[in-house]
Amino acid sequence: MVTPRTLKGFSLLEMIVAMAVLSLVIGIGTYAYALFIRQWDGHLGRFESAQSDYQRLEWLAAALEDTLPYVVRDDRGRTGFYFLGRDEGLTLVTMSPIFGVGEPALIRVFREPGETGGWRLVYEEAPFAGVLLARANQRMQFRHRLVVARDIPMPAFRYFGWADLSSRAVVAQSLTDARSWYDEYDGMQRRYHPEKIELRFGGHATVFDVPARIDFLTVAHSEPE
Repeated sequence: MVTPRTLKGFSLLEMIVAMAVLSLVIGIGTYAYALFIRQWDGHLGRFESAQSDYQRLEWLAAALEDTLPYVVRDDRGRTGFYFLGRDEGLTLVTMSPIFGVGEPALIRVFREPGETGGWRLVYEEAPFAGVLLARANQRMQFRHRLVVARDIPMPAFRYFGWADLSSRAVVAQSLTDARSWYDEYDGMQRRYHPEKIELRFGGHATVFDVPARIDFLTVAHSEPE
């Protein structure tokens, strides 16, 4: 028979030491778990941010690649293309706007200084929404704005195409190619539309091809005498 004298248990000192060791293990585990969660959240946040940046650039690429050579008239009734491109940005009509679906829109893409010394690439959109864009000086309301990229090296644009409509006609007869890159391209002055748009920043360049609808539109819209 087991008597109370033969039973042995933990002493108070042993209990205190065991609880101290257990508390230390729990503390280390809790700290390690919290550190892991912070690192995971940081990596996940950076991944989501990079994914969002990539998505916005994809939207911009789709809009530029579906540029529409859009014919309008100036105050004198002369026809030209609604396209104005400069080094700092461009304005054009696209069939694939970011915010609108199923209808063309007027967009402008430009650079502006950022808060931390870098640059922002900004997209603005004026939906047609039943409005007929017919004049070169017609005012359109830009209702949507999206910052496509932040804290990037200074973006710049260039435009590839013919110098103007008359040069295109002469070159077509002589079977020579006089197309070139330009830092400025005004569709109303040149009465023609660029064939490529280049966006450069950070030592990298991306070229967007403009759909070849120019000859059809040029023939379809003759200017008055």
